[in-house]
Amino acid sequence: MLAAEVAHEIGTPLNVISGRAEVLEKRLGADHPEYRHLDVILKQTQRISAIIRALLDYTRPRRPTLSTESIIPVLGRVADLLLDRSRRRDVRITLDLPVGVSPILGDAEQLAQLFLNLLMKCDRRPRRLEA
Repeated sequence: MLAAEVAHEIGTPLNVISGRAEVLEKRLGADHPEYRHLDVILKQTQRISAIIRALLDYTRPRRPTLSTESIIPVLGRVADLLLDRSRRRDVRITLDLPVGVSPILGDAEQLAQLFLNLLMKCDRRPRRLEA
């Protein structure tokens, strides 16, 4: 219950911030010199929203939705999530995935969380993620 309350208390003002930034982004246009700041704000609000969703998912585990999944797009989403963090820590993420990897039966969201957790535990030494 505490996690749901915290998520609500953070999520509501976050939605206001995101909405206002979207309005300003549309008004300014991509050629405006300050546009990049709005882009950063929007990306960070999306990141916080994802953290809130993950917190809620953690507090109320859901049943997996099994389907045939290609692992490559799942790993791509995880790499995208970690891109800002890796840049700040001067870590390079490289996906070296073979073409034609067979799909697997799984839950795409839970697979993404699994790979995210594994990568977050890695130290700063170069790692190679292979499917």
